[in-house]
Amino acid sequence: MPNLDDAWDGFSDAVQEGAGDLAKNLFSDWQEPAKKDASEFIELAREKLPKWTEALSQGHLTKSEFNLLIRSLEGLAELNALKAKGLAKQKLEQFRVGLISLVVNAAFAAVGL
Repeated sequence: MPNLDDAWDGFSDAVQEGAGDLAKNLFSDWQEPAKKDASEFIELAREKLPKWTEALSQGHLTKSEFNLLIRSLEGLAELNALKAKGLAKQKLEQFRVGLISLVVNAAFAAVGL
């Protein structure tokens, strides 16, 4: 089964593309700042994500446990580029929650789950 280190570029591209689409749906604009924020988040999480997805693919973690671990990284998603646009906290939080879901789904897809 592939691991996230091997599939990192595809994973990263999928999250950034999804973040752009999410921003388009939530804000009608600002896809580029959203992609930048997504990229910064996944780079900050890069140390842990491959380990966790490998543990998931080997059955050492359940999908629920993996999801909780990813959600524990939520504080790393600072969203500086979007904050600079003056977006309301509620919209930023909606984006943050959506970004975490994108990361989880892209990680599952990257390792074939």
